[in-house]
Amino acid sequence: LSILPLHDFPEEEMVMMHMALYAALDQVDARSAHRVAAASAATPQSFEPYLGLLCPALLNQCKDFYIFGFLSCTNIRVMVVVEDYGKPPQDAETVMKSLFRQLYKAFVDTVCNPFFGMSASVDDSAQFKAKVVSLVESHQRALA
Repeated sequence: LSILPLHDFPEEEMVMMHMALYAALDQVDARSAHRVAAASAATPQSFEPYLGLLCPALLNQCKDFYIFGFLSCTNIRVMVVVEDYGKPPQDAETVMKSLFRQLYKAFVDTVCNPFFGMSASVDDSAQFKAKVVSLVESHQRALA
């Protein structure tokens, strides 16, 4: 399994990947609604932000991908696209959980920085981008 940055996709596959990500967002919304319904019921549940495998995706050149998801308490959605190399996605569960938790921590650290502008985008933070690249590279080695 290999984690892929969205900008690594060829132009002709970008539209199909966007459609796959929108389908995965529908899964996030469905699971979010299920959590809200479960929270309003009498059964207390612990909140698990890791959503696991959201959906598989197949692009033009018969490449298989898996899309994993994470939904924070504050409704921040994070999705990771992983290219399939023949290993089942269940083998990636612990690595993906770790990746999502560390990505979310990096996001929170960036947003909670008192010098980070309220109108600024997280995408504008070079430090955040560098942290994401570092995390993805380290977790990609664990998936190999």
